Amino acid sequence: MSKWKSFTNFVKSKILTKTVGYSALGAVTAASLIGALSYKVSAPFKPSFYNYKQYISDEVRDVISKHFDFKEFDTLNQFTNAILTRKAVAGIGSDSQAVTLIQKGQLQKLNFHKLFPQLISEEETKDDNLVAQKLKSVYSESVWEHLQAYDKDLTVDDTGKKYDGPQRHLWQYFVPYFVQDMVVAYNPAKVLNRKNKGSVAYDANMDFKQIYEFDRKIISDLISTEQQNDPKWNGREFSLYSILKVLRANGFENMEATDAVRDNMVYGSAFKKDANNNYTDIYQTGEADNFSSQTSYSSFKQLIDQYKDLIESATGYSLQDPHINFIGSGGELVDKISDPTTAIDFGTIYNGDAFDAYFANDNHSNARDGQIRYLRPKNNLVLVDGFIIVNGINDEFTEKAYEVAKNSFINGIDDADWSDNSEDENPEDYLAYVNFDTVGYTPAYKQLINYVKENYFTGYIDPEAQEAEARAKGEEINPETSWVLHEGNKLTPEEWKQALEYESHYIQGLFDITSHYTIWMPGTTDPIHFPEKQTNEYTYTVKHSDIKPVSARTLTDIEAYWSQKIKK
Repeated sequence: MSKWKSFTNFVKSKILTKTVGYSALGAVTAASLIGALSYKVSAPFKPSFYNYKQYISDEVRDVISKHFDFKEFDTLNQFTNAILTRKAVAGIGSDSQAVTLIQKGQLQKLNFHKLFPQLISEEETKDDNLVAQKLKSVYSESVWEHLQAYDKDLTVDDTGKKYDGPQRHLWQYFVPYFVQDMVVAYNPAKVLNRKNKGSVAYDANMDFKQIYEFDRKIISDLISTEQQNDPKWNGREFSLYSILKVLRANGFENMEATDAVRDNMVYGSAFKKDANNNYTDIYQTGEADNFSSQTSYSSFKQLIDQYKDLIESATGYSLQDPHINFIGSGGELVDKISDPTTAIDFGTIYNGDAFDAYFANDNHSNARDGQIRYLRPKNNLVLVDGFIIVNGINDEFTEKAYEVAKNSFINGIDDADWSDNSEDENPEDYLAYVNFDTVGYTPAYKQLINYVKENYFTGYIDPEAQEAEARAKGEEINPETSWVLHEGNKLTPEEWKQALEYESHYIQGLFDITSHYTIWMPGTTDPIHFPEKQTNEYTYTVKHSDIKPVSARTLTDIEAYWSQKIKK
């Protein structure tokens, strides 16, 4: 079911009542025992396939569950432990996790003919260079570059000793699932409500015109302001420090952030003093131990301490302050910032979660789509999750793992004509698209990315078309959350037309992960004028770091030190 179009309705029913509880319980228990015994006799053994919690469509899950016991994990360590204890045969994990498992010899090289039979023949799988070129043509540029960035890490084993075999590559063991980076998301409506009403109560009369005006001020404060007395300031390049500082200066009070310490260490690494006591981002890194000489770091503690300095300097709050909230669940991050009744009004979250929060009305009936705004900081990271198969499992389970991957989350990638939108072959029927539509994270495949850019966003940001379709079906339109009917909407017809086109650019920018971004004037289709150049383009560069793997012992030490820093 589409994440954006509807909710899943859960029906709860009671099979036991106070009057018949005991007899019913006995009958149910007996039936359960008989059923369990019958199941053990007749049902074949299903090995376990792991994935992150709530990170898959129902349709894709159903395909996998035909052959596997589908399990969801809360933390990546649960999946890693399942692999090391031989309880998992395949699943979706992270890039750095896969590198560590390859170093340990725990993953098998993949046969890409069995995953992309129309793209790569069985004969071609014998030539690694040819396979690499074929995959490069299918994966997005940023994903392919990201996978290659781990080549150096695979020249050693998990103890740091040189690997004596042929050069290993992450792409040989790992098929991308989704990709994500970080944005600063913020909810202007909450701040404007406080300014207008003096409370955090939701104001249903909030209009887009006021939000756009507020957003213009925020961006203007970033690119037009010089702060000579602040050596940390780098607003025109959209540094994380500058973005957070501007938001705080404009009334944002309660921040949320992912509790992923390795992510936060990347942001901290780009907030270091140089020899002249000026702050610089040239030492940005995804490393946490065995630092390269270019970073000048010697301990992970430096990166955590610098992150602490960044947040405290930008917001005025310590990491232990109640105004700073570290949250481990992506769903909770989305809920806190989009729910009009909560205090959280800005934070650092993944672009896919911000994409979810943008469509706030799906999750909260008293919130309107499009109220969440975002800025993408210059100093960033990129995370790729992907499919892996455990080494040493039998051929039957290996073949089933290939089969479910090919027929589910990569279905349509290699054999689909995505330009064909006929009744017989609609790209939106491919499970690769269905899975994206549910999860909402940026896909890793060029063909799917291009289709989404060309077809997905217009339908979601054209409320007039949406509401006309709803009326035709006899559905009622709630004027309190309608973009068009809302009495607080003060946009003229021409402004409304520009706003819709702007929202299309805006949400595509959130979806897209690249190294260069152009900022547009909020509410219009005009790029912002660069203050000192005769051009209307305001484009800046984003540096995405790759999180490098560390030993289990180092990770334990990192998490312990991090817990000390954020303990309330």
